[in-house]
Amino acid sequence: MKNILITGGLGFIGSHLANNIAQNPNYSVSIIDANKYYFKKGKHNYNYYNKLKVDLLSYNKVNIYDVDLLNFSKLTGLIKIIKPDIIIHLASVSVAGIADYFPDKAKENIFDITFNLLQIIVNKFPVERFIYISSSMVYGHFLKDVNGKIIPPNEEAPCNPIDIYGSFKLCCENLIKTFHYSKNISYTIIRPTAIYGQFDCNFRVTELFVTNALLNRPILLDNGGLHLLDFTFVEDVVNGIASTIKNPNAINQTFNLSFGKGRTIKELAELIKKIIPSTEIKISNCKPFRPNRGALDISKAKHLLQYSPQFPLEKGIKTYIEQVKEHISNLKYPKKYF
Repeated sequence: MKNILITGGLGFIGSHLANNIAQNPNYSVSIIDANKYYFKKGKHNYNYYNKLKVDLLSYNKVNIYDVDLLNFSKLTGLIKIIKPDIIIHLASVSVAGIADYFPDKAKENIFDITFNLLQIIVNKFPVERFIYISSSMVYGHFLKDVNGKIIPPNEEAPCNPIDIYGSFKLCCENLIKTFHYSKNISYTIIRPTAIYGQFDCNFRVTELFVTNALLNRPILLDNGGLHLLDFTFVEDVVNGIASTIKNPNAINQTFNLSFGKGRTIKELAELIKKIIPSTEIKISNCKPFRPNRGALDISKAKHLLQYSPQFPLEKGIKTYIEQVKEHISNLKYPKKYF
């Protein structure tokens, strides 16, 4: 029996991952989550989804501990009790925009908590592996070819983040590798991107567009919706993360995990309109501050992890709309925020 500890396990991705891993009888799953949420306007939806997640996690016999990873003493005591074989570190600020508005919170809840965990496992309670969930934002602007076409970055592409979130994530990656070389910590680093799916209430574009469409509110396309994203359904990325746990090919490696295809935000809006024909799409000239992005190169994960994403955007967004429909009457989306 392997003891798996997931930090941030009550979050959007973490809760899906915990339930996925808990299906394996060879794993005992524990969660540490301080229940932090940074959007006052979405607090009701966060609380509502948390009730659903906690019920499901309890049914799957996942242990849940409310401890702040910034509290070094309590965190040390809890890890002593849990005795994890593997730590999957998801705890973080939830989206990149939070880091821009609250850089102090980003430092604490990206870098400092990672440093605390590494200090504990190096000096007190070693683990078999430390799996870190980073971000595609570490790449910054994706490179372009001579024709101006985005080149999907592989894991060896240069990392030049242009925002605070990506910068702290890259700092953590470098810190983990330093501890690997100096203290012999085994690690796996995962770089996902543009994840969407059930329980997301962090005001990402997919959540905003789907809920607006279901509530008969217009979808607004900044800069005509030309920005490219590699939309990745949460079930795909969770399967990818879970596959690294016992795969020796994942040890001391970094992987991109996404669907592997760049799609414009305009395409997303048009797919939603096909499913919900009443959807109104409006164009805005606003140019949001985002790096140039597109598809990630996922060939390494396909080869070493046998990673095989199953949800193209057409399938994933249809599934997601049905999931939101089931709960829309219990959610609150004040009009002034959309």
